[in-house]
Amino acid sequence: MPEKLKSWKHFFPFLKEKFIQGILLLMAFVEGRRTRALTSVDKVLLFRFGGIGDMILITPVIKALENNYPNAGVYVVCSDKIKAEFLMRYPNVKEVKAFDLYSIDTRTILKGKPRKEFLRMLRYIRRNKFDLLINLHIPALIDWWAVELILILLSGAKIKAGINPLFLGTYSFYHFWVSEERKANMHYTELFNFLLKVIGIEGDIHTSFPLLEEDKTSLQLLLKNYDIKLTSPLACLHPGGYRLSLESKLWSVSNFKELASRLIRYGFKVVVIGNKDEEKLGRAICEGIPCINLAGKLNIFQAAALIQTSDLFIGNDSGPLHIAVAVGTKAVGICGRPDAEPEYYKYPKDNIYVIVRHSPELIGVDEVFSKALELFFK
Repeated sequence: MPEKLKSWKHFFPFLKEKFIQGILLLMAFVEGRRTRALTSVDKVLLFRFGGIGDMILITPVIKALENNYPNAGVYVVCSDKIKAEFLMRYPNVKEVKAFDLYSIDTRTILKGKPRKEFLRMLRYIRRNKFDLLINLHIPALIDWWAVELILILLSGAKIKAGINPLFLGTYSFYHFWVSEERKANMHYTELFNFLLKVIGIEGDIHTSFPLLEEDKTSLQLLLKNYDIKLTSPLACLHPGGYRLSLESKLWSVSNFKELASRLIRYGFKVVVIGNKDEEKLGRAICEGIPCINLAGKLNIFQAAALIQTSDLFIGNDSGPLHIAVAVGTKAVGICGRPDAEPEYYKYPKDNIYVIVRHSPELIGVDEVFSKALELFFK
């Protein structure tokens, strides 16, 4: 390939980004309006995409909406309905709707399936006639910003609120907004609470996970079926994580095995959890040592009940780590990524400590074990 063509090929994404930013800026300028007053609220739409951890981070917003507007129904648009299904346990959440945002970009928007997905979501939003739309998502790509902002522009919602992208400056598609730049200094729970205050809604930063007595009973029955008796102190380990697995950023099996062995020698009962895809990880960790592998055997509510029962949780930066924080279990997170995002792991709480390095190989067993004991005795 000629050098000139190569250079243009690399320059095209930059041009595309600037072009889309320019179009969105023009639209925001035309859309510009004075802030509207928030009066009666009967239906609220929340946008948030990602995994279970991302869904847990919006639970303070759901609770704040319930406290401020007890008769309002909340509708959640997310990436994966299964990962957000637990939100239906909150009394004010009326529906969880999946939207495949990440499949839509400038190359696919005019193709059959992505175009139909976009139009399906637009029809859903307009049909429901929402009083308040809150976008809690900050996309990584300009294409996803464009999809979200156009949906919001055409939504017909009476009041629109969200995180404003940097490239729009002082213009916005929202009536109430905070700048994206604020996320550099805040955990997501703090950022969302700040946005609520701008809207005029009182809230807090405390995440939660909706557990019922039947979840604890179900866990006890499962343990009984496997003839497992849990004793205190109990340490729960999670060696998996979907995104980290894709990026080969999981802490190694050998490290988890050594950590489990040390905890056992110290007097802990050790249990390994994970989904069905992580069952082999759990088996490899527990092989030859007296720890219990429950990976692949628990549903999300049983896993959360087990985490709540535990004295310590130690795991990769993934959904179960956020569950641990939400249910009040002391937790050590392991995050070996050069692009680790503080807005996820820097909880303003003292029951969690996340060890962050540029790669998982730079995080040693000594450090994790030491931090675990430090938290345990705190």
